[in-house]
Amino acid sequence: MATFARRVVLDVGAGEVRIGEISPDKRGAPVVTLLRSISLNIDPTKPAELFPAVMQSLGSLVKEMGLKTGLTTLCLGGPSVFTRVIKLPLSDPRQVEQMVGFEAQQAVPAIEEASWDFQVFPPGQVGAAELEALIVAMKT
Repeated sequence: MATFARRVVLDVGAGEVRIGEISPDKRGAPVVTLLRSISLNIDPTKPAELFPAVMQSLGSLVKEMGLKTGLTTLCLGGPSVFTRVIKLPLSDPRQVEQMVGFEAQQAVPAIEEASWDFQVFPPGQVGAAELEALIVAMKT
C-alpha cells in the first residue's frame, strides 16, 4: 500500500468555509485528524463580500486549529466555478489541446478574467470516434 502524505483540505462554499487536516495512520492510510467549519455570514447576492469573508474566516480557523502550512487540496463551488464537458473528435494531442482552447474561449464567460484548465478523458469504448474533455474555470 502506498503511503499517504499529510495534507490540508479547504472547502470554500457560498456560505461556509470548511478546513481539515488529513494525515497518514500507522499503516500510511489517510485519516481525518482535524476538521472545523465556520459560517461566512454574508449576503450570497453580493459576490464582492465573499473573498474578504473567506480570508478572515480562514485566518481564524488556521489560528484556532494551529494548522501548519503544507500540501493543500482546494474545493470551490457555487458561482465562482464554471464547468463544461465537451466532446471532441479523436485527434493528435496537440490538436486536441487547440480544440479545447477554442471551446473554452467560446464557453467560459469573460475567460480573460478566469483561471482555467481541462482534463481529457480516454474514449469509453474501443473504436470510439470521440473523446470527452472537462473544462473547469474559476473567476479570478
